[in-house]
Amino acid sequence: MRKILFIFAFSIYGLLIAQNNWAEVDYTFKIRNDRVVTLDYSLLHDLKSNQSTYLFKEAVSGTDSVQIKNQDKFGSSTTNTLVYKETKETPEFQKYFEKDSLYSFSSIYGEKSYYVMTEKLPTFDWEIGNETKEILGYQVQKATTHFRGRDYEAWFAPEIGISNGPYKFHGLPGLILDIHSKDGKYEFTAYGLKLNQKLENFQIEHLLQKQKKSKKVSMKEMLVIQQKNIDNEIKYLSSKDPNALGATIEITGIELDFSDVLD
Repeated sequence: MRKILFIFAFSIYGLLIAQNNWAEVDYTFKIRNDRVVTLDYSLLHDLKSNQSTYLFKEAVSGTDSVQIKNQDKFGSSTTNTLVYKETKETPEFQKYFEKDSLYSFSSIYGEKSYYVMTEKLPTFDWEIGNETKEILGYQVQKATTHFRGRDYEAWFAPEIGISNGPYKFHGLPGLILDIHSKDGKYEFTAYGLKLNQKLENFQIEHLLQKQKKSKKVSMKEMLVIQQKNIDNEIKYLSSKDPNALGATIEITGIELDFSDVLD
């Protein structure tokens, strides 16, 4: 009898997944440097194919203009204002869990256009704690990790069996509804959640197809381009001003340490 009930329950679960195989999560992304910039993103996760896209929607507050150069959108340069052009060149991050791949449509320091960047899904060494609280009506549990130069505190919902989260974060036994860097500079907070969505007319268009005209680079190649641009800028500054000899350019984006990529 137990076996029959199990098969029946499994069949119903499979049917629900087949019919309602999307989850949609809306996040605010706050960046705190000289001022607070609030951006709006959506995470769309396809449970059936186990892939997702994290899409920029709009700049909610803290922007002054849309005439800024199309570079360093995540604060990679301390001299640029954090705003977005009203163009199709807006950030997007796609995770393909079955293929262990992550694709980013993002800027590179010193470049005027966006690139499609490829890398393996980052590995997170999560430490799960016992603390709990409530977010959006779900009991969430605390976890901490270190990712490319910053320490993070996350709150995930074990009740929502989606091992995913905003930006590049993933790997917890539940959906991440809140995560912030412990230095206070970056914060992702879920404010809207829709589970079991049909979204019959939506599918994730692979960035390699969606951005056919954009240059494609690996994460390692991105780092080479970025360092070359930094070196060229320092040379230019030194040629214009002898006092600038020995100047340095500090990269202050969300990711600081790429030793895991270079190893």
